Amino acid sequence: DIMNSHVITTKKYKYFFRATTDYQNKGETHYPFAADLEQLYDMEFDPNEQVNLLNGLQLNNTYMQDILFEFRIKMWDYILHDVCLSSDKSNCIVPTVSYIPSWSSWDPLFTCEKIINVSKIFTGVSKFNFNNEHAASSTYRDTLEQEWLLNNPNQQCGTDFQTDIEYLYDVTKKRKKLTVDMKICCDGSFGPNYPIPIGYIGNDVYTNNNPSIWEDIETLDTIGLKEILVINIAIIICIVCIIGGYFYRNKKKHQSEISKLQEVVEKNEKEKEEKAKNDIELAVEPQGTAPIGTNNIQYQYAVHDHSQDSHYTSN
Repeated sequence: DIMNSHVITTKKYKYFFRATTDYQNKGETHYPFAADLEQLYDMEFDPNEQVNLLNGLQLNNTYMQDILFEFRIKMWDYILHDVCLSSDKSNCIVPTVSYIPSWSSWDPLFTCEKIINVSKIFTGVSKFNFNNEHAASSTYRDTLEQEWLLNNPNQQCGTDFQTDIEYLYDVTKKRKKLTVDMKICCDGSFGPNYPIPIGYIGNDVYTNNNPSIWEDIETLDTIGLKEILVINIAIIICIVCIIGGYFYRNKKKHQSEISKLQEVVEKNEKEKEEKAKNDIELAVEPQGTAPIGTNNIQYQYAVHDHSQDSHYTSN
């Protein structure tokens, strides 16, 4: 982005959109179409950006019209959501989408002539159910709407303003003070592509005009802080149980392995003790039993060869 110029680039194409005629560099010498408010270049065949495809007969086919449509709605969305900071989006300058392909359901439908911000603080509000904000805020919103309608709305929205208004609202509470903020659409509709500010919800008229958008918002709105807290606690409990089960399983497995090892050690010790006991019994057992009448005395006989004695002589 440079000043009021914005660019969207793909591998093949480059699309320029300029909200005003002001731009930083006067590059007409090198870029003949630099002053054009809208430009489309084929970067594959025209990398030097010498031929603006919007300035000729190049868009006389459906394929190129579809390409331009996709660039325009992307730029449209980018400017409204990220570039234009005005609270009244009708003041934002976006590309004109004059062609919508039959295969596309895109429809800006943004027809508000003006967006008016109104606000009111209600005191003495002790309880408020934010889990069902749409229903809980109904009375307060109706009060603010009626007060605003009585305040000469024609001076703000024009003489053709209808009392069946479409608006977005946000509700905040601090102690016993409840603040209701409204963004009122004058003579038109926000449409499904309007970038709804964070925290805002559409009223019943907005719901009827944009049912698909409202269904998504209503689904999100039914999930309050309490439900989110319960869900988070349940997730934490599940994680703790999984981790605890993992460690418990490992502990039981280690204990089982230790028990088996102890059994093996005890078995080996027992076998060693039995073997040692058997060795002792064999060591103290008699070598043999003497015949009866010999008084169990064992005699050992040794034959000595005296021929080897030095004092022995033969006759």
